[in-house]
Amino acid sequence: GPRKNPTMILWSSVFVILAIQTILCFVLVLPLPPFLQPARVRISRAIANSSIVTVCRPFVYVFILIVLFLFLEALRVVRNYQKDTGISLEKQMFEERKFFYNQRNLYLTFFCMFTSLILNRLFQLTSDLFKEKSSVESLAHQAKNASQYMEEEI
Repeated sequence: GPRKNPTMILWSSVFVILAIQTILCFVLVLPLPPFLQPARVRISRAIANSSIVTVCRPFVYVFILIVLFLFLEALRVVRNYQKDTGISLEKQMFEERKFFYNQRNLYLTFFCMFTSLILNRLFQLTSDLFKEKSSVESLAHQAKNASQYMEEEI
């Protein structure tokens, strides 16, 4: 079969990751009907209590760094584009196609970094939320025990 261009595979993988991140953002942010709320709570609690998330966090930062370098490269190519009018139509079409692909790559990498940072913050907020909820539950349990103890003493 035809050989795949490594850069095509790279940009296709960035697109797939962006699509996954977008779906995950929508699942975590969009309001759900009441009968689906328990499922979101279970997913959010699993994310908050998962050690996999803490193990994967450095890899997420490395991924964001790689996408940042790809963004800067696409930005460099787009900024250095110069329209040359003294060339053949075929060559001009080829150059404009390359320019279009680089613009697309610029947008892909920007939104991939943006959604990565949003998801990272959502995971942090979810984790903090469930830590605070468990703290409130334990404080309520302690207050209940203290009030029962005081009632028995009086």
